[in-house]
Amino acid sequence: MMELPHYNYYTPDSYAEYLVRKEQRKSGAPVPDVYEVSIVRKDGKPRHLRVNSRKVLWAGKTEYQAIYEDVTEYRQMKETLTNLSRRLIEIQEEERRILARELHDEIGQSLNVINLLLKRVIRKDEAVHDPLLNDAHTQIVSLISRISNMSLDLRPMMLDDLGLLDTIFWYLGRDTGLTNVQG
Repeated sequence: MMELPHYNYYTPDSYAEYLVRKEQRKSGAPVPDVYEVSIVRKDGKPRHLRVNSRKVLWAGKTEYQAIYEDVTEYRQMKETLTNLSRRLIEIQEEERRILARELHDEIGQSLNVINLLLKRVIRKDEAVHDPLLNDAHTQIVSLISRISNMSLDLRPMMLDDLGLLDTIFWYLGRDTGLTNVQG
């Protein structure tokens, strides 16, 4: 039985890797015992194989024994899982963006309106000085700050405008200011 040249059944990338392994073996450099190759079947479909090879002594000569495991379906499932994971992260990111915007725009703006109304009531009736109104005003101001921080922590809007690196620097500057820890 005549053996076909390797380039007839390897994909071009795998054939190039085969030539590198062949040269490494010739020069005595170590070659991994386990590696993957991609081949093209007679029907033209690519297959991915994991190769477990080792040196064996055969009729007084050093030869290589190889066990091939078809990992095509495994690679396809891994790629599908990677794509699904990427899509899940995109969906989560979009949900964070929507929630952060709702917190900032809807709840934050409503709290600001309440804050302005409380300020007007406190200024209008300065003679009364109801401590409950002042406490309510203090609570609203605190809540506005917390909502703003929650919105920023969920998904900073500056991420879209400035990009990841500038947003990270902004966070580091903010946290340095809050904690007085220098980085």
